[in-house]
Amino acid sequence: MTNTITEHKRTSSTVERGIGRWKRRFHILHSEIRVTPPAYVAKVTQVCAMLHNVCKDRNIPEPDGEGHTGEGVDGGDPDPPGPQPPVGTRPCEGLLCRDMSTFTSSNK
Repeated sequence: MTNTITEHKRTSSTVERGIGRWKRRFHILHSEIRVTPPAYVAKVTQVCAMLHNVCKDRNIPEPDGEGHTGEGVDGGDPDPPGPQPPVGTRPCEGLLCRDMSTFTSSNK
């Protein structure tokens, strides 16, 4: 039983950290999402997840608690990240985005 509780705590902590990252990056997730029709709430959340993954792929830093990325004059890393590869350079990158958006739009 103790092992199950420990695993639950570890999983819960990981999920909470992930949600916190999304909330720092996308302010719309801080409070109730008010869109019409309400079924769009799932789409907003899904788009936030997709954009978060794009940011991770491109090494775009996460903002701190106040919305800053920690770079530049405010004492963070003075050197911006190196050049990013052009969109669509990985095999099927554009097709995956297209297929995902087609899948989500067809499930209304």
